[in-house]
Amino acid sequence: MKTQQNLILKACIVLLCTTTMVSCTSAVTLEELSGTIKGTGDDGGAPEVGVEWVTSGGLVNSDDSAEGFYNTLGNAGWTRKFNKGDASTSESHFEYFNGGDRNYIDGVDIAFFQGHGSDQHINLGTYGKDVFFRSEIEWGDYDLEWIALHSCSGTKEPGNFKGSHYGLNGVHFICGFETTSYNYAEDGPSFAERLLDSENVPIAWYHAMDETHPSGSRVQMVADDNSVWDDRIWGQGSVASDPPVDEHWCAWSYGLH
Repeated sequence: MKTQQNLILKACIVLLCTTTMVSCTSAVTLEELSGTIKGTGDDGGAPEVGVEWVTSGGLVNSDDSAEGFYNTLGNAGWTRKFNKGDASTSESHFEYFNGGDRNYIDGVDIAFFQGHGSDQHINLGTYGKDVFFRSEIEWGDYDLEWIALHSCSGTKEPGNFKGSHYGLNGVHFICGFETTSYNYAEDGPSFAERLLDSENVPIAWYHAMDETHPSGSRVQMVADDNSVWDDRIWGQGSVASDPPVDEHWCAWSYGLH
């Protein structure tokens, strides 16, 4: 295991080193927001986990990875809420429209997606079956604390989570990739095991992806601010209060080896 780098920040800065960059800033030009956005959440009851995955287009290990994440947490006492793959995936599970996400992605404490994507969206396996970050998600205003996007470049442009609707809407962390992601079956269960070993969420993501991905790959974790940096999942340590929801964001970028 590689030595954990000390990345705890007390101010909004950029670390000038070869493997890690951290920045906190406000989003670029914001479109007009509709309604009042609050990051209140609904954190009652036993912690819940949900996963969605896509195997089409050569992603043959997505199901094993996502279900490994799901069952590792489930076997540790988390409530298994949903496991949807390929044809069973739906944009409505991720999107704020009509509160559809409250029964799926925003209705659990932690969610995991493995499939196709870009810095603008995730794709659920067929042309046009897309979820766009800038305009279609509001994660965290109901229950979601943490989500992993195991897709190419999903967190490359943090400002996309502060578009006409705030994707960062009470969720503590969106963990993803700044570069191409590779489709390994081990990634989901490894991430879950590290979370259950009380690693904080961003470090667990970094370590799990560092085990499999080639040199030159980068992960990036996005949050509203750095108050959530030391979050452990429920039952494994402290969890910060929901961060204030505004136009600002923080991003932690790690080079893999």
